[in-house]
Formats: sequence, C-alpha cells, structure tokens
Amino acid sequence: MSSARAVKGIAALGLLALVLGSAACPGPEPAVRQTASGGAGGAAGAAGAGGEGGTCETALCPGVATDCRLKTCFGDNQCGFANVVEYQPCDDAPPAGKVCDGAGNCVECIDNLQCTSPETCDTNAHVCVSLHCANQSIDVDETGLNCGGADCAPCANDVACLDADDCQSGYCLDVGGGNKLCKPCTDSAQCGSTAEWCDTDAAGGTCAPKQADGEPCAVDGACLNGHCPPQDGVCCPVACDGTCEACSAVKTGHPDGGCAAVLAGTDADDECVGSATCDGFRKCAVCGDGTVQATETCDDGHQTPCGACNATCTGPGTGSTCGDNVLCLDTESCDDGFQTACGACNATCTGAGTGSTCGDGIVCADIEACDDDFQTPCGACNATCSGAGTAVVCGDGYVCPDTEACDDGYQTACGPCNATCTGPGTGATCGDGVVCSDVEFCDDGFQTACGACNATCSASGAGSTCGDGGVCPDTELCDDGHQTACGECNATCSGVGTGSTCGDNIVCEDTEFCDDGHQTACGACSANCLAAGTGSTCGDNIVCPDTETCDDGHQTACGPCRADCSGSGSGSTCGDGVVCPDTETCDDYNASSCGTCAATCVGPGPGATCGADFGCFDGGDCTSLSCTDHFCD
Repeated sequence: MSSARAVKGIAALGLLALVLGSAACPGPEPAVRQTASGGAGGAAGAAGAGGEGGTCETALCPGVATDCRLKTCFGDNQCGFANVVEYQPCDDAPPAGKVCDGAGNCVECIDNLQCTSPETCDTNAHVCVSLHCANQSIDVDETGLNCGGADCAPCANDVACLDADDCQSGYCLDVGGGNKLCKPCTDSAQCGSTAEWCDTDAAGGTCAPKQADGEPCAVDGACLNGHCPPQDGVCCPVACDGTCEACSAVKTGHPDGGCAAVLAGTDADDECVGSATCDGFRKCAVCGDGTVQATETCDDGHQTPCGACNATCTGPGTGSTCGDNVLCLDTESCDDGFQTACGACNATCTGAGTGSTCGDGIVCADIEACDDDFQTPCGACNATCSGAGTAVVCGDGYVCPDTEACDDGYQTACGPCNATCTGPGTGATCGDGVVCSDVEFCDDGFQTACGACNATCSASGAGSTCGDGGVCPDTELCDDGHQTACGECNATCSGVGTGSTCGDNIVCEDTEFCDDGHQTACGACSANCLAAGTGSTCGDNIVCPDTETCDDGHQTACGPCRADCSGSGSGSTCGDGVVCPDTETCDDYNASSCGTCAATCVGPGPGATCGADFGCFDGGDCTSLSCTDHFCD
C-alpha cells in the first residue's frame, strides 16, 4: 500500500461541490464512456447551466476535468460532467490513485484486485490497508475501530484520533483529559495547512484542498488566491468585479481563471443599460456617444434617425429636411414645420424666426390669411387674422379702435363702457343693491348665494343651508359641507367642530368609512379609516399587533412562532427524529451524513450506514443492523 493517509486528499476531491457556468459553443466533444447517475461527479454534472444558443463545445464549459470526470454537453445545450465507469485506470490523484470509482473520483482500490497481498481494500474509503485494518479490532496503531494510524483509512467524526491525518474531516479536536476526537471543522483555521479550507457543506465540515485559478468554486475561501467571483463560479487571481469584465472562458473567450474583458457585443451579467452591450474593453457600448463600438455600424453622436446614422447605430439615418416639423439635432436648432422666417424658426432651421403677430400689418402666409394692422374683427381682417373682418357695432363686445373707445358687449351705461362705446360707463357691481339689467338678474346687496340673489347676481339665491359647504355670512359662522359635529364645523354651522381622529373607535361619517380603534390595516378597518381592513391571518408572515404577538409565515408550532401566532414556537432540531415541515424534509435521529437523511435534515442522506452510538431510525441505518432506543449498537 502506498499510504492510507492519502485517502483524505482523495475523499476531499469527491466532497468538493463544483459550480458550473453556462456555455454555448459550436463544436463536438469526444464520447463520454458513461454518464454518471450519482456521486459527487453526477451531482455536479446535473448542476451545469445551459447555454444561450448554438451547439455546446466542451472545451468552453467551465470547471476542470479529471481522468474520472470528463466535461460533456447535455441534449438541451447544457454544460456538465460525466463520470467514467469503474475500474478505468487513472493517475491524477497521486500517490494512491489508480482506478476510477464510477463516482468521479480517482481512488486506490474498488476491491482486493487492486491491492497487493496481504493488504485488503477498505471499500468505504477505497484504499488498500493492512489486514489489521479489517479485523474489527482496535490494534497496532489504530486510533479507532479499523481506522486511523499509519496503515488504516482516516476515521469518521466522533472517533478517537491523535492528529488531523487520523480524521476524514482533517480536524482532530482536543476534548480534554488527554483525549482527542475527530470533529467536523467549522473554520479554515482548524485545517492543517493554509492550502486547505473548511468546506462546511461537506459532511458537516471537512478540510479540503483550496482550488487553483480557473477551478470551480462557490465561495472566496475555496480559492488559493481568495477570489471566487459569484457571477463566474471559478477561482480568479483578483476580485474581477469591474464593469464588463469576467473570469470565465465562456464570457471572455480566454481560459477560465484569468480576469479579462467580456466579449464585445455581449452582456452576460446584464451590466449595461437597456439594449447596450459590452465593447470588449471593459466598458458598455452606448449608441449616441460618437464612437463606433461592439455591434454598431455607425455612431454620429446622437440617438436620432435624422443624421448620418439611425437611432440604433445599426445603419444610415434618414437625413433632415427643414420645414418637416421634425427637429434633427445633428443639423437643425429648430423646425416649426415651415420654410419661412416668420414663425418660431427661421427659413433655414438654424435659429429663431421673427415670429408671427396678428395685427402687425405683415401677412405671414403660413399661418395668416390677412393682417390689417389691428387685433380686432372690425376692420378688413378679423381678430385672428384668419379671415375677413366685420362691421363696427357698439355693444358687440369687440373694440374697434378706429371708431370705439370701449365696448363691453352692452348698449347701456351701467357697464364698464357707456351706451355709445365712446367712454367709460357707470359700471355695475354685484352686491351693491342696484340691479343693472344688462348684466344682472338681481342684486340683494350681498356677494353670496345664500340670500335672495346668488353670488354673481345672475339668478335667485339658494338660501342658507347648513351643510351645503357654502358659508353664508349672514347666518353662518362656518360650513364644512356636513351636518355633523365631527368635522371642522359643528352641526349647526355656528362654531368649530370637534374634528375626527382615525383610531379613536368613533366613526365620523364625514371623513371616515370605519373606525375599529386602531391605526393599522390588519383589523376590521384600514389604517386610514377609509376602507375595510385586511383582517389578520396567522401564518401569512405579517404580524398584526392587534391580534398577534408573532407570525413566522407558518401555522405550525415548530418554527419561531406558535401555530396560533400567540407566542414563541418550540423551534426545530435536526437529529431529534421529529420532522419540522417548516425547516426539515426528513430527520433520522442523527445530524451526520450517514443514515437515510442528510446531515442538515434537508434531503436524503448518501445511504451510508452509521457506526455505533450514531442516531438511527431503525436497524437498516446501522452498520451493525441493530438500533436500540434510536442509537446504533
């Protein structure tokens, strides 16, 4: 046997979860000998993301292939990995690796055929060990039953150890009294080398080799250089988080692990605004910036179609025509739809026009039919310069400056103009008690609608009604439009009202639809008292302080909150044999990776049986096939 200690490095390779990026590429990949259906390799293959079009090319798929795990492409254009069949030779896990185990790992042995007599194959750890490592006794230098020491495979968690090499997790904890036990690592500082990191997702915490640049990763700590850009999923020498830069081959066209500019014309991480894409030089190409970049065929510095280039920078523009009422910023400063100088824009669309003023005596043919030098309808031209004018008539409401000094639309003297339109009239004032029959129907001496005459003296008054919203100063101090005391005015319009307060449990019909005594929306009434409330439902993840002390989004007692939302819940503990549906999918009485349930109680376990003193559901979970009081014998 080369060294049973090498098994920890081999096992760690199998425990690393590879994060795969999407790839779309145009060439075939050599045939894969067998597609994995399980194990670390199979899980990683299934996690590969699909490309955005084209035929998959394995060379551009992210991640690192090994002798036992080959890059491949799935039928739906997804990158992934396929595991090589058992017993195929391999040499990429020295010094112990000899054959593929069918799960993507290069191991020393699968059975005794790969071992040299008198050694035997430890089929759990896949290493050749001395005979004493399989005699079901703790002897020689073993630290646990058939594990630990120089010859045997490393031990599982909670088994005695002398140093980290005795443990599958790579962490040997001094528990006091001269005793040490293999334990899951919780921090990379517990690993024996700076080239290792603590993978807390692997068997609850296992020290694994850090990945080199270009190798798959999920967190910064898994990389030798300390950088795992989340958008790329491979180790990188730098953070690589600038605009239009990436560390994966599928985005840059360069090998995985080198921070480079994203391919021109693409925007895989959706960094550019709108339809803009990266320019191949770590910037977003923007149509209208005057520089031809990426997928542009032209760029005249504008995002309009009327110049040399169209609005999307994909082809020629339409040009510009002065007088078409379309402003082309490239060649025009204005365009009023005319090719004359008398509008808002001059005849060449290069500056302001002289403008057109009806009554200036100059006919602007574009918008005027005539202009007699007046803005009245009584001359040769009407008041809008759109047609012939009318005769002069005093009392028609139009002042003809040639013959009239004023014209208030009446032929009486009680308006602003006298009866002959030659000078001021006596005027008419609503509310003076004098009826001017030309402009007034009545005049009761007030300018309000609450008397015999309305406020404009044009019709009978409405009288005074408290609650109509109009204050009649003769009889009312105030009027808020209601006949209740809870608004700004009291019920008799004789003084200030009490006002209304949402949440006082008193419904003021003037301003409130309802009032349940609270200023929240979860009761019978909304928070502003203008509509019905939403009600309170335990388990909707919204705490209604009126009826609930907590709400964790569930109607069970095993979360942070009780099933009726009246207090703290019992919580859930993985390994207690009780499945809390809020946080667990299974619970086989232990929080380790053996048994039928995963170590986190979320998902099935790997199927490995548990050793003595491990929690169990029944004998099928135990290596001894015997389970007493939910502990393996």
